[in-house]
Amino acid sequence: GLREALMLASRRALALASRRALSSASPALAAAARRHAALGAPAAASRPTLPRTLATAAGGGSGDPFTPRLSAGAELARIHAALVDAFGAEQAILVDGTIELDLGAAVGHYSLSTETGGKVQQLRLASPVSGARWYEWNASNACWASPDDGHLLVELLVREVMHSTARYINL
Repeated sequence: GLREALMLASRRALALASRRALSSASPALAAAARRHAALGAPAAASRPTLPRTLATAAGGGSGDPFTPRLSAGAELARIHAALVDAFGAEQAILVDGTIELDLGAAVGHYSLSTETGGKVQQLRLASPVSGARWYEWNASNACWASPDDGHLLVELLVREVMHSTARYINL
């Protein structure tokens, strides 16, 4: 009825405003906003977008200087914000490029840090469930993935923490 019509109108107005804002930011973001709007999904206005940097061969990207890439520091900030939302600033601490998530004696302690080994920037996850894991930027899938078996950092972290704590992590 009327409520659904108002919600739809609100979503369309928000999507239009987001497309206009993004189109002035960059052509790639504008194209993503158009695809998002074409799917009929509301624009995500509640969470700020983090800046993307350009990948280079030295930065661990595909070697294509025009491939968008979320830097390790930006990914840490994004994950930290989601963990603070879920657990609070007392449990999810970001200090000197390392996130420490203390979930108590029953669950354990997670650590996520940036590592720069040679030419490749990496993220290192220490988990009480799966142990130590390394992740590198995968330009073809635009995500941080394990070079060993291809699993995604965010998927493993969210799955383990949500299973152990029954708390939603918005990543």
